[in-house]
Amino acid sequence: MFLTKKSLRRIRLLTSAYIILGMICFIISLIFSYFLVEYKLLVILGIVSLILGALFHMSGKYAEDKGKLLNSGNQLVLFELRPTEFVRLFEEKRDCPDNVIVKPDFDVLQLLVVAYEAMGDTDRTLGTLEYMLSIVPEKKRTLVKILQCSVLFDVGRTAEAEALYAQLLNSKMDIISKSTFDILTKNDRAMAMGDFTTAEAHNRQMLSQSFPHITPLVSLGIHLNLAKICCKTERIEEAKAHLNYCIDNGGETVIKKEAIDILSNI
Repeated sequence: MFLTKKSLRRIRLLTSAYIILGMICFIISLIFSYFLVEYKLLVILGIVSLILGALFHMSGKYAEDKGKLLNSGNQLVLFELRPTEFVRLFEEKRDCPDNVIVKPDFDVLQLLVVAYEAMGDTDRTLGTLEYMLSIVPEKKRTLVKILQCSVLFDVGRTAEAEALYAQLLNSKMDIISKSTFDILTKNDRAMAMGDFTTAEAHNRQMLSQSFPHITPLVSLGIHLNLAKICCKTERIEEAKAHLNYCIDNGGETVIKKEAIDILSNI
């Protein structure tokens, strides 16, 4: 993904080690296998070493630091509610002057979208999704469009969202896309279209589910949705309880700021 000169040297060193080991095994096996059958095992070891070397060379440069970045990002964005810090970390790795490869990964970009949303940065959220559409394989384009549609509904660009939603209705979807589309329908679209009965039922179900366990960021979004629904249905005291939860647990997200603004006006 983001590969520095130092990392490239490390990958080349490990690749060379596998290849050298494979060549040594082949040489020894060629010398002795004619006389001793058991030395043919060295041929197998040689083949395995060469294959490992080739695989490490092909995949290592693109997987470099991806796991670390995702683990750090998930913790910062979803649990510690510090999306700005993850964006800083991403940009630091992306803009490192020692990089020899800059190839943002789909999973990292998807987390970056979540971070921008948590920051309330709509322009960068939609901009990143547009970039993802330009680089992802066809099988992932539907998921990206669902995410786009969700953001458009959330920021009040309902006409654009409805047009995209109509396209998505006829799309072929994998399991992840179907699940995400279901959430889009029952939450973002329902909220935007004033179907508060559907939205409330969905959000309460999400809040009470024991598996999969929701993250603090998802929990915040649910409480904010319920606060908005309660305001629309004139349940002000219940709305205040949800808003206070967002304020007390909102970390460095825009959700906290939005909750403060709503609470000050009811």
